[in-house]
Amino acid sequence: MAINFSNLFGKTKAIVTLVETLSTAQNVTVKSNVDSILALYGSELQDTDSYTYVSGLVTAANSFSNQSSLISAARALLQSEIVRAVKADKPALTNLTISQAIDELDSQMVAGSQTIKKNVTSATATFPTDKVVLAVTDKLANGKVSERCFQETFLASWNGSAIAIQGIAVQPGTSPAWPAGSGISQTVAPRTAGGLIANGTLDDQDELATQSPASWTVVTGTPGTTILTTDFETQTITIAGTPTSGFYYLRVTDVAGNIQNTGYLSFNASGADVQTAISSLTGFSEVEVTTTGTSPNFVHSIKFVGVVGDVPNLVPISFLNTGTITQGNGAAVDTSGLRYKTMVWVGNGSQLTTIEQQIFPASLTQYGFCIRMKKQSGATGVIEFRLIDGAGNVINDDAGTANSLSVNLSVVSASTWSPHVAFFRLPTNLPTFVRFQVRLTTAINNTFKLYLDDMTMAPVTALGTTGMSVIAFPGIVASSTSDAYTLSTANNFAGRIQTVFSRFFGRQLPSATSPTIADT
Repeated sequence: MAINFSNLFGKTKAIVTLVETLSTAQNVTVKSNVDSILALYGSELQDTDSYTYVSGLVTAANSFSNQSSLISAARALLQSEIVRAVKADKPALTNLTISQAIDELDSQMVAGSQTIKKNVTSATATFPTDKVVLAVTDKLANGKVSERCFQETFLASWNGSAIAIQGIAVQPGTSPAWPAGSGISQTVAPRTAGGLIANGTLDDQDELATQSPASWTVVTGTPGTTILTTDFETQTITIAGTPTSGFYYLRVTDVAGNIQNTGYLSFNASGADVQTAISSLTGFSEVEVTTTGTSPNFVHSIKFVGVVGDVPNLVPISFLNTGTITQGNGAAVDTSGLRYKTMVWVGNGSQLTTIEQQIFPASLTQYGFCIRMKKQSGATGVIEFRLIDGAGNVINDDAGTANSLSVNLSVVSASTWSPHVAFFRLPTNLPTFVRFQVRLTTAINNTFKLYLDDMTMAPVTALGTTGMSVIAFPGIVASSTSDAYTLSTANNFAGRIQTVFSRFFGRQLPSATSPTIADT
């Protein structure tokens, strides 16, 4: 046996028509007709009798527009019919709830390839350049599109520690004013960089393989040649001529051109003294100083850890009684990193560089993914981020969609660290091994570079009961309460049966653009 779809949905369509008629009458038609009547009276409303009866009409119309009793009765009838239809097919099921009944209806529709007309939905988010990234998806963990959201523009703003999201006030499904909004009021804090991806920031290097990122397996590529890491600039301060007294200080300029001076340093200042003096300056708190030589003829090697970019030359200001103090530069390095170490892929025109690592996600769970990239101007190629099983095959979600993000370098900025976002959904039946793979599918042109940093994969957060999900990723500069974020969802409510199931029960049934079960 099976549920009698024809009988159930025939009654459902009649109930849908009633609900739509009531909602239109209460929200639109009656109000419009009353407004037309009021317009005919004009100054006649100054007459006491006219005013009394017209006021009574307006009061009664407002009362009618706010009544939900008939829509509530329609909901109760539809609920009863759904439960009755399932019980007719499964008489052994007792004390059947509406949720259980819809589960069975959904299951039988899938098994019988039955569909109703779908609602077309969408979701978009925007965020300020270089700030916390806000991303939204209209898909569920099983890969299906959520058809339950509203036509809604949210208020979204940075509150100092998270993005605060406020939706339009909600109206119950039995209200004639439905749909209004989701009533959402929640915050979304940025996920920790990396998340499920070990060394997603690419700061750590493999101790056994120079220029190879820790926690990653290099499948294709040559660390030190086609796989590199950025480093921090090193400069030297050399004291010579054996001074016996006096002092000096260092004039330090950051990459933005701001000038600061250290405190006074003794003629025989140690490396620790120099490190303390420089690290006390704004923006240089993580510098590292190593020292060679014999006091007072020291060579202080200053590594600007945590300072991204080309640091202008230090300027020593000497008040030594004798001898000299000079500045020098260490070995040339690529200083184009994001914050700390940054992975660099160097093209040779043919190599399809590939790295991967095992991760441990949960089944039937949706994750957000973000990678920040920057390219050398003129670089071409295509890079892909994907989830693969132990045999190297891409893992699909339950809807059959591949968990992969392909990025053509033509859309990667050469001047800013552009974020690229995707959503990965793990299937119900998870493979024994899940690996996160980064690979080129089209080689980078010879000698050109692609910079990769801040890879994060983390679970999403449900956006209320809309079926949509959101996630926030770390920014690369501090966020401000004046930052402008936008978040909006859209729904054309084209599926009449789908809409009433969402409205009354917060559920959706199998759907299609060309359904097997007509709405009319």
